[in-house]
Amino acid sequence: MITILKPGFYTLIQDLGRTGYMQYGLSRSGAMDDFALKAGNRLVGNPEDKAGLECLLITPTIRFEEDTIFALTGAYCRPSLNGKLIPMWTALFAGPGDVLESASVLKGCRAYLTFAGGIDSPAVLGSRSADKRSLIGGQEKGRALQAGDRLSNTMPAVCRRREGYFLSGNGDPQDPFDYLPDPDHKTALVLRVMEGPQQDALSIAGWKTLTSQVYMATSESDRMGIRFQGPRIGFASGQDGNIVTDAMIPGSIQVPPSGQPIVMMADAQTTGGYTKPAVLIAADLCRAAQLKAGDRVLFEECQEEEAYGALKEQEEALSHVQFPPFDPKEAIRKTKVGLGGIGV
Repeated sequence: MITILKPGFYTLIQDLGRTGYMQYGLSRSGAMDDFALKAGNRLVGNPEDKAGLECLLITPTIRFEEDTIFALTGAYCRPSLNGKLIPMWTALFAGPGDVLESASVLKGCRAYLTFAGGIDSPAVLGSRSADKRSLIGGQEKGRALQAGDRLSNTMPAVCRRREGYFLSGNGDPQDPFDYLPDPDHKTALVLRVMEGPQQDALSIAGWKTLTSQVYMATSESDRMGIRFQGPRIGFASGQDGNIVTDAMIPGSIQVPPSGQPIVMMADAQTTGGYTKPAVLIAADLCRAAQLKAGDRVLFEECQEEEAYGALKEQEEALSHVQFPPFDPKEAIRKTKVGLGGIGV
């Protein structure tokens, strides 16, 4: 059992979402950053699809009521357990009465807490994911967690041996997959795209604008989609951004009459009436999920072969869960130093 003492800014129960129901108008939902959730589950010894906590901008303060193994992945923050700094991307032990304090996100947008055994909230249509618009899943009717909520969690005995497992990647203990946006906004995050079903709705110059200019994420963004602001994207002759409503999936990039792109995300509606000239490749959805207002991106055109290669690379990154020897003091030292100019 886990008790929520402070819920953070917006914390949701999420797994990998609902599949097979978009034809009925139900959003997929699920973790915005599925890479971080999968990595966290692998660290603590869970199947990848177990439910965890998605934490927007601030992680919750929680009290553990029983022994468990947990991990914090995704956006970079400086977590502490009982007042002592702990490393991210690492399976850690907590006992009854231990308190994981709130931590503000310093790089990225969404952090993920996973627990050995997962969170045993009621499943709806095969998923525990919170869907606020449909009022299903999560703790209750898709709502965010509140102070006093108690989450059912039982650690399988076999998971106790996971303590100390960590994810290694490019040598950076806080961002092993090197996918978080630059918090200083000096470098644009590259998001790879392929041609969408209405690519010909853009003019040649419009397509070049979309795939060569820098765009900035705006505050009008949420789990449904991320709105961007930048150079106006031009349409082909006779096109204005409106189409007969058709199907849409997470990763679809809409360009409405304003000429400003919108990347649809996990809670995207299943149909839309704006042209979709491009689609974000599946491997880069986790990158988009970490964007917050002010972050800059560059949409870079890629081909199918590269898109498949990116998925393979991501799966290989998830396989880099390693067993100790692991020096938590060294990981914490690097946490104190910070990343990309972020200080203590």
